[in-house]
Amino acid sequence: MLVEKNKDLRRDFIAMDTANNVLVEKTKNLRRDFTATGYVTNPERTKILVVFHNKLQKWLPAGGHMDPNELPHETALREVFEETGVKARIVSDDQDIGLRGEVDCQIPRPYGVLYQIIPKNSKDIEHIHVDFIYTMEAEESELKGRAEEVSKVAWLTKDEVLACDCFDSVKGFVRDYLKDGKSV
Repeated sequence: MLVEKNKDLRRDFIAMDTANNVLVEKTKNLRRDFTATGYVTNPERTKILVVFHNKLQKWLPAGGHMDPNELPHETALREVFEETGVKARIVSDDQDIGLRGEVDCQIPRPYGVLYQIIPKNSKDIEHIHVDFIYTMEAEESELKGRAEEVSKVAWLTKDEVLACDCFDSVKGFVRDYLKDGKSV
């Protein structure tokens, strides 16, 4: 009896959740890849580190697919360094719940999780990216992009990001998180 009741509760929860998220329901049969992205700002939060992605032809924060056995925050840190040469640190407001790290521990909580349709291209079928977004901080430093993935790397102000060709999720983050600042 309890098992049946739990199945009903789970089914009702899933139905309620997907009813509120038409995109997830519409794309439930597509392959889902797990990715992580680092939204890196300078300490003053007046600029964000972005790359010009060669394949997408858009400005966006550094990120990519999770490697086997890699945690989402590790992916975000690795991708930021690989794509920009910047060593960033995760900024988190996680509550310390007092774990000792012997059998369980806390890992950084993402700022958000995005569910994105990746269109079919010459190398892959249409699929989904479940993208773990982490806020990070780094000093503005020398930048170096990976030629095969990115052609430019830059620190941009809020106004510069809002004026450039990038995804709505990037513009939304910048509007919410960055402070107004002037280009140097």
